[in-house]
Amino acid sequence: MLRDTSVRLRYGTRTGARAKPGTIFYDRMAAWPVAFEEGMKDAMRRHFPTEKYSIYLTGHSTGGPMVFFMSQRVPNVAGMLAVENSPFGFIQEEQHNWSGALGKVEGFERVTKQKAPRTDPFNELYIRTWRDRARYAGPEALGQEGPQALMRLPWLMEEILDWWDKTKARPQFKAEYIITHNVRGSLEAAARAAAERLKMSEADTQALVQHYLGYPYPQTGPGAKPVPPVLFCISKDSRDHSPEVYREVVLPMFAKLDPAPKVRATRWGAGVHTYHKAEAGLPLGIAPPVVELYVRAIQEGYFVV
Repeated sequence: MLRDTSVRLRYGTRTGARAKPGTIFYDRMAAWPVAFEEGMKDAMRRHFPTEKYSIYLTGHSTGGPMVFFMSQRVPNVAGMLAVENSPFGFIQEEQHNWSGALGKVEGFERVTKQKAPRTDPFNELYIRTWRDRARYAGPEALGQEGPQALMRLPWLMEEILDWWDKTKARPQFKAEYIITHNVRGSLEAAARAAAERLKMSEADTQALVQHYLGYPYPQTGPGAKPVPPVLFCISKDSRDHSPEVYREVVLPMFAKLDPAPKVRATRWGAGVHTYHKAEAGLPLGIAPPVVELYVRAIQEGYFVV
């Protein structure tokens, strides 16, 4: 088990498992991006065939860059229902650089330390702990209660640890950072490891490298499907998704794409990153009105191009 304190301001102590070369674990860590892509394409092809369905994708948090790259690889994906949903990896990388180590909470300046590019090795599997809830609970309490939230820190920690006791039996790992933060060196290393195992030729190896390096970016050029329309929804007390980062980074970068997709962002007056989390007067968080917005957007033609 690895213990990393190099990004302690953002994560505290990060834990991980490192796959050894020559193991099945290592091979899977190298090949999972293609397995994910092919599995999703096959599932949508079988369950939602082009002649019968339009598909709308959503990917909460770091799932966002994964569904964004899928949106151009499945012909009948018609739109992106992007609630608390990060954008393409190359935009997410710039968004992280803009927001620094701790994101942005309304009324408080963002922290701009620890802006070095991510360097996650492809063969290191991030193991989640109670700290992953804590790094959201703190900014959420700050946004909802102000600095006085620190006066109830023991209570807040009890809530975090109670949550962890209920959820720690579920799979608690993450491997997608090499795509979601556009870690180019690790993407190339993963592709070369997979190619070596499959004894690919140099030409096929280079093609696989380029395929991996393309995951954080939209596809362009002749025959590429345009990025479908996007409707972002962000919550009031989101740790990572502030109105400023959308105005200054996300929307301008989408506008530079050729062709530029239709993209809008709606900010709600309540809610947190886990948008179905209950709060006063909202037993299911902001999820019900967000769903209603998306239903109306589909019915009223927002996603028609």
